Amino acid sequence: MDNLFAIKDIAPPIENLPSTAIWPWIAAAVVIAAFLSFKLLRKKEPLPLPEPSVALSPLQVALRELDALLAEELIANGSTKQFFTRLNIILRYYLTKTFNLPITSQTTSELLRSDSCIAEMSEDCQKYFATFLKECDLFKFANIKSKPNIAHDALTACRNLIVTIAEGRGEQ
Repeated sequence: MDNLFAIKDIAPPIENLPSTAIWPWIAAAVVIAAFLSFKLLRKKEPLPLPEPSVALSPLQVALRELDALLAEELIANGSTKQFFTRLNIILRYYLTKTFNLPITSQTTSELLRSDSCIAEMSEDCQKYFATFLKECDLFKFANIKSKPNIAHDALTACRNLIVTIAEGRGEQ
């Protein structure tokens, strides 16, 4: 028992402590790791800059959207309501951007009663516009199914109406 509580002598210092010569090697390893990380994470070649986009006119946007609507073949898939809704939205978008009015938030009857953009259209164009919107509403709200030729004619009519309005305003 006396051995447990006996004071023992302190061990002598270790002769082979790591020398200061190892620190340059550690520093070199850190520098190499940082360099390799930088090289691996860096992009090899810069991304090409996007071409400056040219702002499209409302006419160009509307015609592009009409082409996209035709390509979707919604009528062939039985989506008559969606087709005529989109057709109506494209026309209203064009008129909103062209005349700078909140046409998209108006119902057809409100739009036809207002003098907003209709006053700037020719009399024939006004009648064509009113007829077109009312026919679109029939397909949208009365759940009438359309044949492909009727839908194609409606799209052509919308395109002609937009182009006629644009020509009347001197747009290209």
